[in-house]
Amino acid sequence: MKDLWNSRPTGGESIKELSYRIRDVVWEIAKENDGKTVLVAFHSTPIRTLCCEWNDLPYEEIQNVAWVKNASVSIVDYDIEKHTTTPEMIGYADFLGDLAKEVSSKV
Repeated sequence: MKDLWNSRPTGGESIKELSYRIRDVVWEIAKENDGKTVLVAFHSTPIRTLCCEWNDLPYEEIQNVAWVKNASVSIVDYDIEKHTTTPEMIGYADFLGDLAKEVSSKV
């Protein structure tokens, strides 16, 4: 819990490796769909790593990034030419009403 960035489950990838893989995949999707609206679905940890990128935070700060609710919606504009991102909405879940569930902050 003190070093999420470098933690690795047995036989799996570290959050560091996950974040680089997810970041690269999302940029490729953005490039392939420039000017279009695209839906990409992720679990909470990849969203938190992307939040670091979207907000210019060091990835090592992931443990300080809030968990989004399950099935929430985030909207981020990717500017291919400038290679920048602009988060417009992160973790919106009001439409879920009582179905919205928090992810434990102890995970």
